[in-house]
Amino acid sequence: MTITKNKAVKYLVLLIVSLLLMLFGSVLITPFALMIFKSVGGYGNETITEAVNALQNYFSTDKYNDAMTWAEYAQTFFEADPVLFNNTKTFYCALQFFSYIPLLIVIIFFLREEFAEDFIDFKKNIKKNLIYIGLGIVAMYVCSYIVAIIYEIIGVTGDSANESLINLLLDSSGAALMIVAVVILAPISEEVIFRKLLMGTCEKTFHFPPTVAIIVSALVFSFIHVTDLASLKFIFQYIALALPICIVYHYSNNNIYVTMIMHFINNLISVIVTMATL
Repeated sequence: MTITKNKAVKYLVLLIVSLLLMLFGSVLITPFALMIFKSVGGYGNETITEAVNALQNYFSTDKYNDAMTWAEYAQTFFEADPVLFNNTKTFYCALQFFSYIPLLIVIIFFLREEFAEDFIDFKKNIKKNLIYIGLGIVAMYVCSYIVAIIYEIIGVTGDSANESLINLLLDSSGAALMIVAVVILAPISEEVIFRKLLMGTCEKTFHFPPTVAIIVSALVFSFIHVTDLASLKFIFQYIALALPICIVYHYSNNNIYVTMIMHFINNLISVIVTMATL
């Protein structure tokens, strides 16, 4: 009972800390990154700040002012200086890559026992786990296809601002860092946060049934990836990916390696498809 109670508290605390690091991790390294960006490019603080803000909102349809949206402002801003545009994209790729480091250090250190236990379980039940991975990936693409058909019927087109920004960053000199961040660092971080910690907190701390934990995890994961109000309509694209992952996590005896691999494969395929069209 004491071990279970301690783990419940541990998961809740780590969940809060990890979410804060995920949302604000870049703040920890931004001052150092800005110093490098400034020294390499010879830009002033005001120019760098404006450039980063413009890039972050490059596809946002939220209002910048009464005359234009953020997307219109950003595109106008960078048209005047293509070199600054490329340098800002490279800088942002590096920022995304290194922003995962504090988070990974925390979760690997405090969850090292859970990682070891899950790895032993994964090897012990490798055939079953590989089946779960295969079925999960198929389910993800079936759900995504169904959502795409529904979107086409109701006239929803394009991608979310978050997805569009990632595609833009993959077409830059910092693409290698972005690929590693998207294919490796993001799956590790997100699976630990939204599966191991969030579902674990729901079940161990609040004693929610597995169905509720699955729904909560899928919804929180999906909302985190919606970066502006206009992209809210794309939330079902993320739910279509998150639900199969959550369900597989539950049925694989909460094995984090199973869903990490699913997430790796999905993001790798997405990156390959994107890179092939650039």
